[in-house]
Amino acid sequence: MSKSLRLSLLALAAISILPAVAVAQTPPEPPTLSDHPAVSGAKKIARHVAFLTEKLGLNASQQASLRTILVAKAAQKKAIWADTSLSEEQKKAKWHPLHKAFHEQIEALLTPEQKKIFATLHHHHDKDGDGDKA
Repeated sequence: MSKSLRLSLLALAAISILPAVAVAQTPPEPPTLSDHPAVSGAKKIARHVAFLTEKLGLNASQQASLRTILVAKAAQKKAIWADTSLSEEQKKAKWHPLHKAFHEQIEALLTPEQKKIFATLHHHHDKDGDGDKA
């Protein structure tokens, strides 16, 4: 095999390997802001507001009030579940009355017709075993 043919084959082999090496050396993408737990919590609240808006026909004022209630609910829930001095049962016992109070705050925003629909949504949700949508 001639020297120039060997050099050509070596150059061709090197060129074919370069893209694989370049891909392997590409650093991973940094986490985005939406990966942050607080942002994902905000996304969950936004989805809950959108869901209830669709199901109940909430107006802009109701949506804003609901968002405020859900933000407060999420903060209190996070604080309870982060409390390492409480057992899981104690956390549930502490959360249950707060969850009920938030449910009542949401109901207070609604018209009588919306309350009927909300009750069926919430009843169905509780049967699924979660008891907490936000």
